[in-house]
Amino acid sequence: DGVNPTLPSPGVSMRPIALPESYLVKNPEELKQVLQTEFSAKNGLAPLPGCPKKITVVAANQEFDATPRDLERSDYCQLNVPFVVSITVPDQMADYVLYQALYAGLVDVRATYETRVSFPVSNVKITFDRQKIDEELRAELGVKTAFVDADVKRAVERVMKRQMAKIVVQGDVTPPVGELLGRVTNEFFEPFTADPANSTPGCSWASVCLRFSMTSITQTSLMDFTYAQVTDTLSGQENETSTKLKPTPRMVVIGKGIECQKDCHRLSNTEDARETGLTVLEGNQIVIEPNYAVLEHRDLVEPVVTRQSNLVCTHEHRVCHAGFPPIGPIGWIIGQITEECHMECDAREDRWQDVTRYSSASDPRYELITSPSGMIQGLYEGLYLQFIRRNSETGMIKTTECPISAFPRIGESRNLELKLVNTPSCAPFSENPVEVPILRLGNRISHPSSYLEGTKVVDWRGNLVQSPQTTTFVPEVQLGLTLTMKGFDFMGDVRKP
Repeated sequence: DGVNPTLPSPGVSMRPIALPESYLVKNPEELKQVLQTEFSAKNGLAPLPGCPKKITVVAANQEFDATPRDLERSDYCQLNVPFVVSITVPDQMADYVLYQALYAGLVDVRATYETRVSFPVSNVKITFDRQKIDEELRAELGVKTAFVDADVKRAVERVMKRQMAKIVVQGDVTPPVGELLGRVTNEFFEPFTADPANSTPGCSWASVCLRFSMTSITQTSLMDFTYAQVTDTLSGQENETSTKLKPTPRMVVIGKGIECQKDCHRLSNTEDARETGLTVLEGNQIVIEPNYAVLEHRDLVEPVVTRQSNLVCTHEHRVCHAGFPPIGPIGWIIGQITEECHMECDAREDRWQDVTRYSSASDPRYELITSPSGMIQGLYEGLYLQFIRRNSETGMIKTTECPISAFPRIGESRNLELKLVNTPSCAPFSENPVEVPILRLGNRISHPSSYLEGTKVVDWRGNLVQSPQTTTFVPEVQLGLTLTMKGFDFMGDVRKP
């Protein structure tokens, strides 16, 4: 009807269908006010009644009849109640429509719509004697000041049935009795409010009461009641409408926005595969679109080299001389004559050592890449999929892991579009159609680099005295990306006839 933003889904357990803005009337309340003010339209907006007579799907320059059988001979369609249309095409055409034509805007739905019109079947005028109606009502209700509204309704119904019995209406015409009874009640009675301090016979202050209207006596002696019967039917006038179908595929966004600084939940090569919540069938196509990447970097400090000198004597000789004991008071030598010797160096050599100290890598810093299209090949080689399915016979959970490079790639765009099928290198799908796997996506992108850590010592001869340790560093790669499952759902925009 152009007002309700959602429609009930054809499926019992499915969510309501949210309509795009192009399906809705803009500013409906303001439009209703204009219609009521300028054209006295009490009901405001109303949809054009009718029913589609033929529905076709156009793809690849071919038309496919999609008209439901219950619409072929129908002259009435319920308002705001969606219905399902379907076509049967060969597998190759189905793949083309679901995976290519829909995304290229090459699929249309056309409907031939026949409107309904209303026209009068009868127009009847009945004249009643006002005085007789008044007399019979007073005889039914008795002489009281006021009456409970329920008693008034029963009395009016009895009196008017007797009046209608005296009238002969030709043709298959049924007077609107409810409207007639309401008219009589409004013209012959008026509201009465009981006084709580004074009791009124037949009516308490807590009841809804009526009394005979004083103005009904002064009106003309005759009361005319006019009514018409109207029917709807298809007009025979047909309009053709069409819509361009757009895909609404299932989509999962991994990683928060590019501005996120904490708890961003990106796909990292340091974590396990991520749940996507998507179920896949063999032959489905997925698209992995990298939105941005965050790469870890560590800076290395230049090694410091120092030379430690160590002078070593390479040639020496022995030097000796006599040692005499002390002379006594009368000139005699006390003790024995001794010989004292020591070594003297003739030549020296600096047997140095060069010491190189390697520092550890610095704290990590992260580089944001806003357009990671140049990483497509690295993604193709480093991402992987896990297929989790339950064996229908044993109930055991089986996990099959495949690099995405195991699946055929479609096209060479900046995204990775893959067709998920069993291949010689990886077969994640079971022959049992009940065993539908759930998809996980993982990241094993690896760009390792090596650096030296510790101390290196080389002596003057060039011999390696002490070796440093080789450390391998694998930078963290975080990805923000969108995973799309193609070929499941689609919708259209309104195109005026």
